[in-house]
Amino acid sequence: DSGAGFLVGLAVAIRFNERWSLEPEVLYGELKFSSRSFDPEARIRSRAVLLPVPVKLHWNATGSVSPHVAAGPQLAFIGRTRQSFAGVETDVSDDVRDVDFELLLGAGLAIRAGRGRITLELRHAIGLRNLDETENEIKVRSLQLLVGYQF
Repeated sequence: DSGAGFLVGLAVAIRFNERWSLEPEVLYGELKFSSRSFDPEARIRSRAVLLPVPVKLHWNATGSVSPHVAAGPQLAFIGRTRQSFAGVETDVSDDVRDVDFELLLGAGLAIRAGRGRITLELRHAIGLRNLDETENEIKVRSLQLLVGYQF
């Protein structure tokens, strides 16, 4: 199961030409998930620094609305991880790997707003590594809705 969290960060656009760009980012976010396999439900939350490096393909880059698709790698540095189970909260950081390597895929729009652009992007991040240090398997699967402003 999933839970809503937040992301905040910065990105830099490196334009190769009118259609292609590389946009490295630094994001800080909250990771949440739960499992209904247990009764009562187990909830896990953590914070992470995410380093996505998407390559973007833009259409109509100079127009008032510019759609794009994005794909690339993402590194996740996972911080302290807490589990809440049956009203008891415990630190499970030693059971979770500190680094994840993920693939991200996304699509979005850049809408002209004054001298800049408002950006909207929906991404899916797919973890490629088992994060559980014990006998279980945990892989990140996240859906991210990003809203930003480009100067």
